[in-house]
Amino acid sequence: MPRNRFLTLVVLLAGALGAVPLRAADEDPWAILENARSLARGPRRWSARQAVLTLSTTDTAEAPPAPTRIALFQRRNGDDEETAAFVREPAALAGHALLLHAHGARPSEAWRFDPARGPAEAVAGETLDAAVAGTPLTFRDLDLLARMWSWTPADADATLRGRENIDLEAAWAIELAPKSPDVRYRRIVVWIGAHDAIVREIHLVGTGTLPDRRIRMTRIRDEGAVPWIETLEIEARAPRRTTRIDVTDVRFNAAVPAETFTPAGLARGEPGS
Repeated sequence: MPRNRFLTLVVLLAGALGAVPLRAADEDPWAILENARSLARGPRRWSARQAVLTLSTTDTAEAPPAPTRIALFQRRNGDDEETAAFVREPAALAGHALLLHAHGARPSEAWRFDPARGPAEAVAGETLDAAVAGTPLTFRDLDLLARMWSWTPADADATLRGRENIDLEAAWAIELAPKSPDVRYRRIVVWIGAHDAIVREIHLVGTGTLPDRRIRMTRIRDEGAVPWIETLEIEARAPRRTTRIDVTDVRFNAAVPAETFTPAGLARGEPGS
């Protein structure tokens, strides 16, 4: 259902990691990943973030729906990150909202709010395996994307494939083989910029050789203290589907009421509206 698409935006916006050049001596997959994580915790650190997201989805089976505009609010404390998303457009979805609490490598918690259904509902059980409406991802995919940045060698085997170009940018290609049977993908491939340590592309690969899901950061804004994703695309191989997310009006470290990041706060609507 359309209300479920917010979690896609939430998790993937959080995927842009901070940046400094990587040295040749750092050609170890866990060292490269830790370098990116340490930048996010240090010089690229932020405690709060706001943005407006525009979501457009196309596939081969039907005409694309009207774009959806979302107001996004996030706050971060260590490995914990809370995100609240509120629909602005289209009018038929106004008032829908979603809350995500991510806890590093531990499972995330999510709630969704539909004004017609009463209090916010937890996203759990069979809903985790459902496709996020209008997008190529399931809720389990989104939880995986939130947790994998905190993995250690206890969670996955990591292999450095070497330097490969992504949109003419040199990047380290790292393959992760998850150890948990709960992860539905055999391999996860991540490309991290060799000169800026920003994530450029992610492939989620099942039993075949081609990725089941492909996530590309097509435009990155590198102005000010913290680089951020300006445009990203999510592609599914079968059935063929593409979701494009455009990010605008990004603000860092502006105060947001604490109640915004609670299930009850979803019913109160976008802060300041």
